[in-house]
Formats: sequence, C-alpha cells, structure tokens
Amino acid sequence: MKIYPMLYLKILFLIILSIFLPFSSCGADIPVLLQESTGENYSAQLLEIQDNGVLVQRTESEKPTGTAQKISYKTLDVITFSGNKTPSETDSTSAPILLKCRDHSCFTVSSLTLEEGIFHIKYADSELQVKEAGIHFVLLQNSLLTASESEKTDTSIQKIWNESLSLETNDDILVVNRDGKLSYYRGMILGVSEKAVRFEMENDVLNINRDRVFGFILAKKPGAAPVQFPSQAMILSDVQGNRWTLKNIHLVKNVSEKEENEKAKISWETPLGLAFSIPSNRIAQIDFSDGRIIYLSSLKPESVLWTPYLSLQKFSETRAQYYEPRMDRSINGNPLKLQGQTYARGICMTSQTEITFRLPENYTRFQTIIGLDDEVRPNGDVTVIIRGDEKELFRENIHGKMEPIPVDLDISKIRRLTLFVDYGKNMDISDHTDFVDAKLIK
Repeated sequence: MKIYPMLYLKILFLIILSIFLPFSSCGADIPVLLQESTGENYSAQLLEIQDNGVLVQRTESEKPTGTAQKISYKTLDVITFSGNKTPSETDSTSAPILLKCRDHSCFTVSSLTLEEGIFHIKYADSELQVKEAGIHFVLLQNSLLTASESEKTDTSIQKIWNESLSLETNDDILVVNRDGKLSYYRGMILGVSEKAVRFEMENDVLNINRDRVFGFILAKKPGAAPVQFPSQAMILSDVQGNRWTLKNIHLVKNVSEKEENEKAKISWETPLGLAFSIPSNRIAQIDFSDGRIIYLSSLKPESVLWTPYLSLQKFSETRAQYYEPRMDRSINGNPLKLQGQTYARGICMTSQTEITFRLPENYTRFQTIIGLDDEVRPNGDVTVIIRGDEKELFRENIHGKMEPIPVDLDISKIRRLTLFVDYGKNMDISDHTDFVDAKLIK
C-alpha cells in the first residue's frame, strides 16, 4: 500500500499531539473550585466523575495547565461549580412544592400526588415515584414560607410550621392554611390528588381542598426498612438551594449541542433510588467532607441580636424577623452571590446584627469569604467584626466596590464564635453582608 508523504506527516503530527498535549475535556469544560482536606484550594476543569474520585485539570487565569490528575474522594472536601446562574437568570419550570426525604434530600417539585402508598412527583422533565415511607414532609405552599422569611409578613407562618415539625407523635400532621393563619391536626394522610388531600382524623375521613393545605408531615412507618447510606458521604446542592444525598454520581458529556451551557450534565441517584440529571451549570457544589467540615449555617445559633438604627423606636416582631440573619439565602430570599459567583452555603446579615455560635469540639479553623451581596453592590458600607470567646479575631471595613475578603482563623481553643456587622459610612443602607462558604474545619 502506497502512503503519500504528506499524509504520513499528518498522521505523525496527530500522534505527537495526542502524546504531548494535556488531557482534553472534549468540549465539555466545567470550571470548578476544589477544596482538599489538606486546606489546598485551586481552580480546575472537571473532566470525569469516577466511582472513587474525580479527574480534573488545574487552571490558571482560566487556562488549563499541566496534565489531568485524579483526586480521591477521601482527600476531597468540596467541589464548587464556577460560573453557574441564579434562578432569576435561568429559564426554569416553576416548582412550588418542597419535598424532604428520609435520606435528608430536600428539593422542590412542580407536581405531586399520593396513591396507594406511592408518591408520584415531577422534577424538571423527570417523573419519579417514591414510597410513602421514604418521605419526611411535603410543603405544598412553599412560596408562602419563603415570603414569610424574606418579606415583612406574618411570622406566625414560620413559627407554626416549625412547631409542627418538632412534634413527637406517631400520627401524621396536616397543616391547614385559613386566610393566612396556620393550624395543625393529628391523623393519617390517606392520599393526595391534584385537588384534595384525603385525611383521616378521629375515625372521620375528610377530603380537604388542596388549596387550603399548607403542608403535611408523615410519621415514620412501623417496620419500615432504614435508609441504606453509602460509605462515601456525598451531598449535592444546586443553585436554587435544593440538596440531595447521593448514592452515586456521573458526569455525562456532550448531551446537547443546542446551547453552550448544556454540553454536560450531572446525573445521580439517591439512597431511595430516585434518579436525577440536570445541566452542570445548575449545580452549586458537591460536598464530600463527611464530617471533616461543618457549615456554620447548619448550626443553631446560641443567640441572635439585632439593634434597629433608631434604637428608641419600637419595632414589631415581624419587622425584627425581617432583619434576622438568613441561612444559605440573601436577605431577600435569593441564593447568596458575590461578584457573580453563587454560593450554596453561608450567612447573610444586616448592620447592627450579632450572631453567636457555640462550637463543636475538635474543629481548628474557621474559614469564610466576606463581602456585600450582589443584590446591593456596588452600594453598601459596613464594618465586620469576628470574635472568639469575646476576643477580637478580625475587624475590617467592607464596601460594595471592593473585592470579597477571604478569612482563615485559628479556633482550636475557642468555644464561642461571634459574627458582628456594624454600621459603616452609609449607616443601614444597602448593608446586606454575606459570610459565604462559612465553615469549621477539623
């Protein structure tokens, strides 16, 4: 067979390229930030998600450097997905129903019914089924709860719902909304249709208009098998604040050529067997830390104190509730965002707010990034003070035109950590201060 010289040279050239060029992501470049348990943080492109680790290629100034390397889950704490979009910037189907499963997954769905012990739910374009025993609670009027947290509305909605969740009972709990006032009843949920919730109470079976049902909480079923969690802890969060406990996870490349941001999808399965798949730009982070880190927003504060700008003026409980710190949300109820980067975890506070946490043992570092939320930038001016056991560890004036400030503090001998946001030059105007990715590290 005759080989022409030019063809031979082209083949040789391609072979050399395949040997010496860095690993390519095949057009599915996914920019991420990796945090390893050693404390090392770096930017990279996510190339593959494997059974026991991820394959990444480090980047500098958004350009790949070196060759691909595998990072084991055992040494990996968190993968944060860069450049993702908030819900306000993304066309997405409305999902007004909040669902929490027994495997601790908590996410919104667009439709839900219950028939013969099986929940039928719709998430994005997927129709899923899950046994009743796998569900902890369903919040049908999730938008009202979000509004009560972020707007000047009746805070009794949040109070009654939290009270319902804390009840110790072997019965199901039905929470009914009557003209904005919540009340709850013990009994048994028999079924849920598009129009009504079928509820048994004191031997009477009632069909309650679904529009009047705020939500319901399901009792643990006697004899139900416990959830089988995988040995490797993995928790995935999306940009809308949904969270899933994972049994397995995969990266699917080049699933669509219609849009640049759909060149890769993340697919996963939960311990309950629910399967999901969404574009990678909808993912906020994947947490592999398995107790090596604790996010401050997951801890219950020991105390919270807010002082109004006009301290002599009386404010209602509703007004005070509006100015309380927000966990994993901005003051207006949106995902936390600093300079275009969305963060799944963190705390947002207004001026003259102090929040104190009693720290668990064996954690040695406190890390966070502090800045004015994008909702108010470039406005805003505050003074941030961090104290450990009443000793000042950090103080900085922060305004809306400056870069977010990374903070890394030694807390090995500290039992109480206090975050305080004080007035800056503009008093309480545009003072929404984010402590994003705020965490304790062993």
